[in-house]
Amino acid sequence: MTADCLSQTRTDLAWAPLSSAQQRLWFFSRLESASSAYNLGGVIWLEGALDLAALRYSLDQVLARHAALRLVFAEQDGVAQQAVLPVCPMALEQVDLGGLAAELRQSAAEEQGRAFVERHFDLGRGPQIRCALYRLQADRHALVVGMHHIVSDARSVAVLFEEMAEFYRAHQQHRAPTLSTLPQEYCEYAKLQGQWLTSAEGRQQLDYWRAQLGEEQPALLLPADFVRPAQADRRAAYRLLQLEPQLVGRLRGLAKACGATLFSVLLAALQVQLARLAGQREVRIGVPVAGRARGHERLFGFFVNTLVLAGQPLPGLSVRDWIGRTRQCLRQGLNHQQMPFEQLVEALAPARSLGQQPLFQVAFNYRRQHPLPSNWLPGIAARLDELPASRIPFDLALDALQGDGEQLQINFAYAADLFGAASIERLIAGFIQLLGEFVARPDSSLAQLRLHSDAEQKRLAVWNQCRQAHDPARLLPELIAAQACLRPDAIALVHGGERLSYAELEAQASRLAHLLIERGVGPEARVGLSLERGNAMIVGLLAILKAGGAFVPLDPGYPRERLAYMVEDSGLQWLITSSDLAGRLPDVETLCLDRLDLSAYPSSAPAVALHPLNLAYLIYTSGSTGQPKGVAVNHAGLSMHVQ
Repeated sequence: MTADCLSQTRTDLAWAPLSSAQQRLWFFSRLESASSAYNLGGVIWLEGALDLAALRYSLDQVLARHAALRLVFAEQDGVAQQAVLPVCPMALEQVDLGGLAAELRQSAAEEQGRAFVERHFDLGRGPQIRCALYRLQADRHALVVGMHHIVSDARSVAVLFEEMAEFYRAHQQHRAPTLSTLPQEYCEYAKLQGQWLTSAEGRQQLDYWRAQLGEEQPALLLPADFVRPAQADRRAAYRLLQLEPQLVGRLRGLAKACGATLFSVLLAALQVQLARLAGQREVRIGVPVAGRARGHERLFGFFVNTLVLAGQPLPGLSVRDWIGRTRQCLRQGLNHQQMPFEQLVEALAPARSLGQQPLFQVAFNYRRQHPLPSNWLPGIAARLDELPASRIPFDLALDALQGDGEQLQINFAYAADLFGAASIERLIAGFIQLLGEFVARPDSSLAQLRLHSDAEQKRLAVWNQCRQAHDPARLLPELIAAQACLRPDAIALVHGGERLSYAELEAQASRLAHLLIERGVGPEARVGLSLERGNAMIVGLLAILKAGGAFVPLDPGYPRERLAYMVEDSGLQWLITSSDLAGRLPDVETLCLDRLDLSAYPSSAPAVALHPLNLAYLIYTSGSTGQPKGVAVNHAGLSMHVQ
């Protein structure tokens, strides 16, 4: 009977409800069926005489002992449920890399191991763990272990390695393993959690979080290098920071003086930095907690919960005061840590987006380093390397790992579809600078702290020496027309292989403007603009302004409901789009640029009197705190920005 047979033996399964955390991962697994964002994995390098029979025995016994690893998931009557499949041996893939050159074997094991861990888990089949053994030479192997987060967490991984070692030794020594009986299984915990949520304590904890987070759920909008996609790619990139031991010692001393932990100090500094970068009063950070009650210490499963810690680093607060407030916020959060994050999301009902995590966008984890003991398996030197996930569910995640003494490293994981490596380098440099400010000036106000070194301050001062005057009476249509007159053949727009000169831009926009005026567009009339990025979008934008109207950008990638709301709220009556996008919007007068014949209209600009205070465009906010809100910008503001 092989591990694959687990998926075949489905008769008389006892189906049970999912925990709140499992429900979220189940939802995302259905939404992003090919994603590996929730795969956990690591590689254990083994040097010495490996007992393959003992290894197989240890894997089989772990799979038999922990029912969570044999869970399968399915919808039963429209509700996600889980069931435990029968015990059977764990499959162990074996790959011999001996045919490669000796210097290539380790990198090959790393590359193949990473691909092995990222392989898609079908939650409808079991088990939710997979192992592969790569043979580099007779006394050198790499054991790769991958699991789905829906049945595992960091503590579960530690239990896995501890019990594997005990089963391995027991097999070699021909004795029974010395492991205590598990008090319950994860499915029982999930049932009890459902009952707790409706209890008086569950209601009290929910009331606490409601009071802490309020009714508005603002997203943290960090300055990004790339436009946030409607559906995030979630591709992760990493940068490891090793803090200087001397700085860590001083930070620890500051924490002690404030009656706080080192983590509280790091969290306080991070919130100050993010508030500055985002220009927002409040910063929310997700902090994972173990979520295990007494009796769950050795139980396999997904227990981790996330606290949403909201802080307001007000400029007038001193560093000491702010650390004290952060410590208190963390302490109170830990006293109410049983409320599942998923239930909080459901209760607060923030605006949802496939491109953004709800309630918080930055996560910060702090943990102690627990390396495998050198004698993990008898006669074998072992070393564990975690395999970083290729996908990240957040915009930014910090993972602080405390080693011996003053050794502290922080792994910065970031969404590569939002940030470039240079921006993360600046963020890290600012974080280090701010930590130095914390220990050097603990009685200073937060407003006095600097995020930049002396050299960076001087560079910024040079860049900000802007002496360029601008004329607010010269509006954008006039500025473009002047360029078309002075430099008609100069390239104005480039998109892919398509180029448009200033003369062509001016002529095309003027012809379209005459058509818009003919259709009734006049001063401050709202005109929707829904086109893919390209030269045609700029032509349409300029034509609306030339006609005296105000353009309303309508991103074709937005959901229909959001676009319909923006159309109704703005009161627009006309829409410029293309024939392939026309059907996505409500019934307003629509002009498809790819179907218009404008050859009969004048190429000279229409005579429309524009005032600097006339409305130029109406742009809608992200809607992260409810319905999107229209922000009006006049011609004077647009002209100043362009000049």
